[in-house]
Amino acid sequence: MRCTTATASSGTASAIQSAADTVYGAGGGTVRIPAGTFNLGGSVTIRSNVKLIGAGTDSTVLRTSGTSQVIRVQGDNTRLSGFSLISTNYDGGNGITVGNCADFRIDHLRIEGYSSQAAIYVRGGDARGVIDHNRIINKPASSLNYGVVVYGDDTWNPDPQLGTKYAVFIENNTFTNTRHAVASNAGAHYVFRYNLVQRGVAGQAVDAHGPYYGGKEGTRAFEVYGNVIEDPQSSGSERAICIRGGGGVIFDNTIRGYKYAVLFRIEDGQSGSYPLYHQPQEVYIWNNSYDGQYGVGYSSLNNTSSYIRENRDWFAHAMPGYTPYQYPHPLVSGNLVKRPNPN
Repeated sequence: MRCTTATASSGTASAIQSAADTVYGAGGGTVRIPAGTFNLGGSVTIRSNVKLIGAGTDSTVLRTSGTSQVIRVQGDNTRLSGFSLISTNYDGGNGITVGNCADFRIDHLRIEGYSSQAAIYVRGGDARGVIDHNRIINKPASSLNYGVVVYGDDTWNPDPQLGTKYAVFIENNTFTNTRHAVASNAGAHYVFRYNLVQRGVAGQAVDAHGPYYGGKEGTRAFEVYGNVIEDPQSSGSERAICIRGGGGVIFDNTIRGYKYAVLFRIEDGQSGSYPLYHQPQEVYIWNNSYDGQYGVGYSSLNNTSSYIRENRDWFAHAMPGYTPYQYPHPLVSGNLVKRPNPN
């Protein structure tokens, strides 16, 4: 593959897109966005083998308005890094959307104000890559208000593929004011590790949907470890982690200020005989630190405790044979500090 480098004439959508098309047409390479504060004024599509790099989050600032998708990633081997993406009305839709792409990296960005939907939205059965060292800031009270959303293609893999590269990795990020720092559905598999979540709003910081609530299959697999989740904005029945579907591992997390460290729940509208379709099963929880009332609890919704039981559906010990995937992720280079500085 031949690589080239082009510098956009400015930080507007038309200038960035022109440079990105030139680089893509040459076989791939890097698009540089110059320093400055710019009104993006449209959307940008990044295709395979193109890397979009700014001069740093304090130097390259792209401002948007409205609720449309802003940057679309539609190809393998891509990277977005080194700029701020800010919704001026704090009501933007999805800041960045990623299609069914492999080996994508989104890193060292400041993404602020995409509160009506998500800062980063990933969808596809074969989507895999890493989202790392970003700062995501949402409006304190909003609608969906997600940090990262991971959706599959609504198929169910009989093998959860825990500890493998076949997942969307979310590591070393800081989330502030999000309703869910991560949410998933439709057969998704995500790894959420070494993140800092602060000032969460109205519900769980880490979420795994069950079936029929935005996706037929629900979440397939999750790996949640090494995170600090603290200081939710409201009081009552807050849960740091809420599992509504799928299976996976939850370990080595530090949780402060939440009533529940982990809450199990049967998804809205589910009923019938055990086991329910794709309900939480084969979940292993161990070595978490918390200061709330419950380590593991059960929602009262849909008689959850009769469907999800310890030593049958979840286990308070390490998962036999499980080994986490390589850290840092192979797409990440350099010596990294596990937890980002919130300041």
